[in-house]
Amino acid sequence: MTSKRYTEEFKIEAVKHVTDRGYSVAEVAERLGTTTNSLYAWMRQYGEPHPQQANRTDDQAEIAKLKADWPAAGRTAARGYTGDMREAGETCSVHRVARIVREACHQ
Repeated sequence: MTSKRYTEEFKIEAVKHVTDRGYSVAEVAERLGTTTNSLYAWMRQYGEPHPQQANRTDDQAEIAKLKADWPAAGRTAARGYTGDMREAGETCSVHRVARIVREACHQ
């Protein structure tokens, strides 16, 4: 048994049905005759990045800034850096900053 091959345009349009038009993944998959697993894979490939993925990119920038500023600022706890980030207009929690600090220390 051979599997169906879909064009890139078909996949992008299928993803738009979920992301832009608000249909459920199950509904779109059934209507198009594909599986939900395929549609989720297409969403990862062609869809917008998940907010947590975008947050990871932001975290990498924060890690670089932290490595440069932390020793000079004499910070010894994530809590102090959390306040600095919030003053700079960042939305963050103590847990996010703790994770950033851990990653910065291990890189």
